[in-house]
Amino acid sequence: MDDSDHRAVEMERICYPGIIIVSFPIIFCFMSVLVLTTLLWLIGAYNYLRGASSPIDQNILALLGSDLSRLVVLTSSIIGMMIGLYLSRFVTTKIDVVKTEGEAELSTRMYTALLLWWAFPLWSLSTISLLDMSFNGFYTSRFLSDFGFFMMAGYFLAYSIPVLSKYVLLVLHTRSIDSQIILVGLPSGSGFKKRFQNLTLRVIHKGPDP
Repeated sequence: MDDSDHRAVEMERICYPGIIIVSFPIIFCFMSVLVLTTLLWLIGAYNYLRGASSPIDQNILALLGSDLSRLVVLTSSIIGMMIGLYLSRFVTTKIDVVKTEGEAELSTRMYTALLLWWAFPLWSLSTISLLDMSFNGFYTSRFLSDFGFFMMAGYFLAYSIPVLSKYVLLVLHTRSIDSQIILVGLPSGSGFKKRFQNLTLRVIHKGPDP
């Protein structure tokens, strides 16, 4: 075991990084697939929103028509994918650094983002719900609901697939050199920020000491 591995042992292990890097993307990928299965219905619907009882849906149908309103919903998933791809780069870049250099420091902001990235679409869904409720007093619009959920599904998939792919390749690489990936940190006082301000994603040798 070399000096860098000894330093890693001296640091306090936080958790297996797969818990925060892999678990959430797998869960939300599954949810995205469930949402996107309704694409077949959306594309095949003869008259999307026709006969809708929601005043918002009636106005959308009168303004955009059935086909254009359906296209707007499909476009929302593309917007979600663009956002997801952009945000995934921050994580995949760190994974690349770990693979090439053996370690990568994680800021408090990055660690928090790894834990809470999935909450981003809730902002759009909450905004849509509040908009609908402000008009009708309750949630009624199928168009706004579809818009929000398709954006969420696109975001989850576009974020999760690159992160999962990069992490799987990193795991395969570490196994080929008889190593493992750990998330460690140096204890530094109390409080969340102080407790997690020195986090490092590392690759360490797991075989017997030479």
